[in-house]
Amino acid sequence: MNLSPNLLKKTLCLILLLWVIQLTAFASTQVTPGPTLSVLVSINPLQLAIREAFSDHVESSLLLPPNASPHHFALRPRDIKALRSADLVVWVGPELEQFLRKPIQQRITSGAASFAALDWLRTQQTNNLLYVNQLRRQHDHHPNKQKNNHQHQHGHQHEHQRSTSSGNEPNGDETRTGIIDPHYWLNKELMISVIQGIKQQLIRIQPELEASLQQSVQEFIIRLSQKNEWKELTDRQFISYHNSFDYLAKAENFSIVEVMTTNTEVRPGAQQLGKIKNLLADKETCLITEPQFSGGVIERVFKQSSLPTIEIDPLGAGFSDYSSYLDHIMQLLSQCGKHINTSRH
Repeated sequence: MNLSPNLLKKTLCLILLLWVIQLTAFASTQVTPGPTLSVLVSINPLQLAIREAFSDHVESSLLLPPNASPHHFALRPRDIKALRSADLVVWVGPELEQFLRKPIQQRITSGAASFAALDWLRTQQTNNLLYVNQLRRQHDHHPNKQKNNHQHQHGHQHEHQRSTSSGNEPNGDETRTGIIDPHYWLNKELMISVIQGIKQQLIRIQPELEASLQQSVQEFIIRLSQKNEWKELTDRQFISYHNSFDYLAKAENFSIVEVMTTNTEVRPGAQQLGKIKNLLADKETCLITEPQFSGGVIERVFKQSSLPTIEIDPLGAGFSDYSSYLDHIMQLLSQCGKHINTSRH
């Protein structure tokens, strides 16, 4: 059948119109997945955990560069802008990031959301927090006990622990006059608790995400619980540049028998370095260095020795998720001083 040019033109237009209507209807039924909340995170290990736990719902950005020390950081104008615009700001607390105290207070005053990990842990994991040098002080006060007696495990505590105390004093008889050690993030149980707290904040901001966030956190917990146990680290001894690894030592039952300094603004003195060299004469002791601080000191003082030495970045630069970052650290610790020497000399 031959169609007139006008009829053919009308038929083609009708077909095209029907196709456009169907395409529009199909597109309207599709939900585009992706982040819905902006979260600014102070340090890299926290962002690694947030990214792994909430990647489908959160667009996280990092305040400090991954290789920057939170002990020595000054905010830039673009950082101030980011702090003002984020839906949620997550930080460890003033014990680690003094430079954030004022901007966070300004957010609180304006009603914007923020989350301080140590404040949360004071109420949820009080007995698992440590004071600076607490483990070594306990060891010094109990010389006749086995070196790992202070490292009792507190079990898997995925559920929140509510303390009846003031929440400001971690467990430890001899160290109640000290300050809280902020380097909690290498203890996966404490990190899980922090992620639970962040989840609650995100739900307050966007309640319709509650079910999805609950599921994401549960999957994160399962992944961490399936990680290898590093039993070969039990009773092993390490010396570190500063106190980045005490929470991990307590969780995995190895010992940080000495640190070079607890104040990263002050280089360790000759007396302390001499003490370290004597301790390292024991070949079962391994020295942990950190790229942010210790290079010059290590090479100057220990360059003539064949120490079992390994460099570990407690801030996890170069990793995309928390699980891989934690596994890498555990692998390095299990090797150091055992079969290989990974000294940078």
